[in-house]
Amino acid sequence: MKTLIIIRTYPVDDYISYLCYLSWKKVLPDAKFIFFAQNENDPPPGKYKWIVETGEDILIRGYCCNFGGRSHVEAYIEGLKRIDVSGYDKIICSDADITVHKNPLEHDFEFGGVRHVGNERVYSGQCLIFSRWVFQKLIQYPHYESLFNEFINDGYRSISDDTIFSWLATSWTDKTFGFWDKDYWSHDKFYYLKK
Repeated sequence: MKTLIIIRTYPVDDYISYLCYLSWKKVLPDAKFIFFAQNENDPPPGKYKWIVETGEDILIRGYCCNFGGRSHVEAYIEGLKRIDVSGYDKIICSDADITVHKNPLEHDFEFGGVRHVGNERVYSGQCLIFSRWVFQKLIQYPHYESLFNEFINDGYRSISDDTIFSWLATSWTDKTFGFWDKDYWSHDKFYYLKK
């Protein structure tokens, strides 16, 4: 199974992105990696030092707040459209502060992640795993504007990429897998000061 792992990162997360990469590499050694790296007005690779050492691709993206908001979701989706996912069976979108313990692809599913306790259609953005067809459908979805309005009308105060992605993915497939409390990865911030 060909797998693409997209690690979303920021300059402050340079070192933990490197640790995230090493943990993914241990469980999926043949995966292809792309660091989806925010730049802060510096020429590429900007302030990144650790992820550069991996030799993997770094795709510099514009500012996109991890905590969501409509314009940030749109910016995130536009950035993801720049990634060629053809030829991959699974696409994993991982936050930088993930430490992987075992291979989540040992299960058969079209969409997976950590399901929200209060809403089983919403999965945390810490790590979302898609079959290629689901991922491609998400980034090409033509009705985000009406979906944003639907969420606002339903009383959602914050719209983030994980809310939108999981809502759509679970409406397209029942073949999902929830990783809550199964110890496939941990989600913690560990910072390193300077290289």
